Amino acid sequence: MGRAPLVSLCMIVRDGGASLRRCLASARPLADEIVVVDTGSRDDSVAVARSFGATVLERPWDDDFAAARNHGLAAARGRFILVLDADEELECPDPEGLRQLLARSDHVAWFVTIHSDLGRGDGLESNVIRLWRHAADVRFRYPIHEQVLPDLERVAAREGRRFALLADSTIRHSGYTPDAIERQGKVERNVRIFRKAVARHPDEPYLWFKFADFLRGHAGRRDEALAAAQRASALLAATPAEQRRRVPYWSELQAIAVAALLDAKRLDEALQRLEAEPPDALGAPAYHYVAALALEEAGRLDEALHQVDRCCGAKKPPDATAWRPGLVGPQGEALRARLLLRKGDAPSALAAAERALALRPGYPAAIQLRADALLQSGRPADAVASLLAELKRKEEPRLWRQVAQILTRLGRTDEAQRCLARAERRELQPLAE
Repeated sequence: MGRAPLVSLCMIVRDGGASLRRCLASARPLADEIVVVDTGSRDDSVAVARSFGATVLERPWDDDFAAARNHGLAAARGRFILVLDADEELECPDPEGLRQLLARSDHVAWFVTIHSDLGRGDGLESNVIRLWRHAADVRFRYPIHEQVLPDLERVAAREGRRFALLADSTIRHSGYTPDAIERQGKVERNVRIFRKAVARHPDEPYLWFKFADFLRGHAGRRDEALAAAQRASALLAATPAEQRRRVPYWSELQAIAVAALLDAKRLDEALQRLEAEPPDALGAPAYHYVAALALEEAGRLDEALHQVDRCCGAKKPPDATAWRPGLVGPQGEALRARLLLRKGDAPSALAAAERALALRPGYPAAIQLRADALLQSGRPADAVASLLAELKRKEEPRLWRQVAQILTRLGRTDEAQRCLARAERRELQPLAE
C-alpha cells in the first residue's frame, strides 16, 4: 500500500448544486483525498464530486448527520481530516504552508472560524473544530449539531496533545440566509431531527440549547423555544456557578431564555433571571443586548443603556465560540438610538442612528430611528427627506408608511394616502419631496 495521504476532505452532500463545485475547488489545493457521502442527490452532485476525483459513497438519508459523517470518516485514509459542507468555501491563502504545519505539528485539532451570512447584512462568526488528527476512535455524535469534540478531548488527554485556532484560514458559509433555509426546507427537517436527538439524549444540555437556539430563530417556532431553554438550564443547574459560566454556550443560553420569556410576555421572570445571572458577570454581547430589551420593557431606561454600552463596547475574545458583529455594531447602536428617543434625547439618538447606518448602510431600523430623531428635534421636513432618499435606493413598505405618518401630522393627507398606496404596491408614481 502507498503512503497515506496527508489531508482527507470529508463531506456529506445532497443536491449540492453549483455551490458544491465552488466548495471542492476551494479545498482542492489542501486536500489529497476527497470522500463524499451522498445521501440521495437528484442533481449532478455525484458527477461533480467525481470530476474532482472524489470517492463517492452513496448512503440513504436517515435523519442522522453524525451517522452520515461517520460513514465517510470510516473510508478516509488521510492523517488529518478536514470537514466542509457543500454551501461552504475554504479560504486558505497558503495551502502549502498549512500542509507543512500539519506535517510537523503535534496538535490534536484546530478550530476554524466560520463566517456565516445570515442575510440582511447580518452575520455570525463561529469557531468550530473542522480539522483534526485522524483516529479510528474519533467519531461524531448526536443526530444534529453533531459533535466530534468530546472524542478529541479524550484523545488530547490521553496523548498529551493540544487544540489550536487556525489563524490564517477561514470558511465562508452561505446556508443560513432565510432564502437558503426556505429553499432547502431546513426548518421542518431540523425540527424533526432535533426531536429525535433530544429523545435519544434527554440529559444532554448542549442539544437542548441548540434546539432552543434554532426555535428562536424561526418566528413560527418561538413559542417552543422557552421549554427547550429551560430544559438546558435545568440540566446545568446542579453545576456550581463558576463552572457553569465556563460552559462555552452558557451566556448564549441565558440570552435565549430571557428573550423567550419576553416573547411569552413574562417580564417579571425575565428580570428575575437577569438578577440571578447578571449580564455584567458574563460579558457576552448577546446577553447584554437581550438584557437591555428586558430593562427597556420594564421602563428602566438608564439600566438598559448601560447594557447597550456593555454590548457595543465588547471585544471579541480569541476563544469565542460564537460572535455576532451586528450586535456590537449596527443593532446595538440602533437600540441605543431607540432608548435615547424614549428619554427625549433626540441629538444623541440621531448620532447613534447615524453610527448604525455608517456600520450597515440601508439598515431599515436605523433609517426609521434617524427619521424619528429628526422629527423629535423639530425637523419634520428633514425626516421626510431622509426617508425619501433611502426609498430612492430601495423600496421598503415600512418606510413609506413612516413617511405617510409624518405627512399626516403635517396636514398633507393626500400625499400621505399616496405613500400608503406605495407601501401596499398599489401606486408607483413618484412623490414630490
